[in-house]
Amino acid sequence: MTTKRKILQYIRKNQKVSPKEIADHFELSRQGVHKHLKSLLEKDKAYKVGKPPKVFYIAKKEKSEDTIDSYVSDIPKEVENFIEAYSNFATWCNIYVILRVHIT
Repeated sequence: MTTKRKILQYIRKNQKVSPKEIADHFELSRQGVHKHLKSLLEKDKAYKVGKPPKVFYIAKKEKSEDTIDSYVSDIPKEVENFIEAYSNFATWCNIYVILRVHIT
């Protein structure tokens, strides 16, 4: 599980958290926490409440959270390459079978 996903789960569990609470809990730098929070805001997974120095983050509820689309961004590049190669191989096999049937 990625750090970003862990942070989102932590926000959900605690309902409303500050960047400092996240940094302390995960032992991350302030910059690292803000990088992950910025990404969660851009992906519309959380929203920001308040003004500095009293800023909190709250997780948004999503109906499609458990679908495959929510995990695609967390798939390592090697796995993506494997899936693409497998898909290309499956396509080649289908074409081979079709051609073989038409040739014989």
